[in-house]
Amino acid sequence: MNDTIKGSIIGAIITGIVSLLIFFLGNFSTQETIERNTVETLTEYFDSVEKEMTYEQALRAIYVENEDLKTKIEDLEIASKNNEDKMLEKNEDMYREEILEQAKSVFESNEVEKAVDILSDGLKTLPGDEAFLDKISEYRSYTPVALFEKQILYKEGQMLNSHRGSHKHPDNVGNLYPPSAYEIYASDTETENSITYALDGEYALLTGTLAIRKNSYHESLWVEFYDGNFKLGETEIVGDGIRPVDFEINVTGVIDLTIKAKTNTSYGFAYTNGFYLQK
Repeated sequence: MNDTIKGSIIGAIITGIVSLLIFFLGNFSTQETIERNTVETLTEYFDSVEKEMTYEQALRAIYVENEDLKTKIEDLEIASKNNEDKMLEKNEDMYREEILEQAKSVFESNEVEKAVDILSDGLKTLPGDEAFLDKISEYRSYTPVALFEKQILYKEGQMLNSHRGSHKHPDNVGNLYPPSAYEIYASDTETENSITYALDGEYALLTGTLAIRKNSYHESLWVEFYDGNFKLGETEIVGDGIRPVDFEINVTGVIDLTIKAKTNTSYGFAYTNGFYLQK
């Protein structure tokens, strides 16, 4: 309720009381008696009015009391609004903490995109929240990057081929690889099968899975990883009777990464959905 409405209501009450008193007393008293009796009656309705006051003093006291009342009401409204703001802020803090904790738990389970989705949903409730935006930026920096889509500095042989067509490709344990999967080739010829990629020291880890193709009798293949002439590591061998293998290679600080396909048979073909870099 605004000040104008409050003042109007209180003013109407005062006017009504005075009018009633004058109506009932007007025919039986002088003006002075009317005013004195009015003041006496007003003491019953207003704490600020005393019997010894003149009529004008009583009206002035009522006016002051009215103004004090409006001030108190305004103070109460402000206090109420502040309490509401504090409660809302507290609820927002609790909600923010819960969302950040959920996203962190999912992120630590290596589900980067799911963690980002949780934070993005949080932004629908708290638009523009800096804590959510900062975490989204941080988590996205860990999103795996496909090595085979990086800039190729040098290539020798026919180590890597991407499939064409619409059919899927089975490995030796029955896993099906989509048409977008890659085929890695190695041979025992003098020609080396290798590719060098520019990493520019931006990544820390390289991961992937390698599987020999179906019906790969008397075939074998593994991949070695180099930083210049320094060997960083290699995958386990995949071949006839060997299940697909996962690998992790530390590539921290590597500027140019060379991968080489090797075999201890005449040749070997393996499938992979890709090798992935993480920061």
